Amino acid sequence: MADIKGKVYKFFNRIVEVIDDKSRKDWIFYGYDNLFPNKLLRYINESGTAKMCTDKVAEYIEADGFVSAITTAYRFNKDQKGDDFLTDISQQVAIFGGFALLIKRNSFNEVKQAEVLSLDKTKTTLKYYGIIRT
Repeated sequence: MADIKGKVYKFFNRIVEVIDDKSRKDWIFYGYDNLFPNKLLRYINESGTAKMCTDKVAEYIEADGFVSAITTAYRFNKDQKGDDFLTDISQQVAIFGGFALLIKRNSFNEVKQAEVLSLDKTKTTLKYYGIIRT
C-alpha cells in the first residue's frame, strides 16, 4: 500500500473572544491570533473539495437570484447589478455564515451605493455587532 501524504487542519465552529488589550476591550476577536477568517479562506482555497462544497452552498443560497426584475436591474455600485451583488453575498454566507455591507450615502442621507465586504477584512465591536446569520 502506498503512503499517502496530506495536510491536516483543525477547524473551530465558534468565535473565540479574546480581550488582551484594554484599549481594544470592545472588539470581537476571531480566534487567539484574530486571523481565523483569513485561515479559513486559505484552507478552503487549498482544498478542491472544500471549494466545491462552498460553491454549491452559495449556489443554493443564491438560487434563481432576485424575483423582482427591478431589483435585478438595480445598480448597487458601479460594478454590480442585483444578481452579481447577490452572488457576492451568497459566497460570504456560504464561507463565513454571514456577510458585511458597506453602505455609502450622499449628503442628503440617501443610499448612494452598497458594497459587499469580505468578512476576513472586517472587524466589529460589541456595540455594533449585528451580523445576520442564516
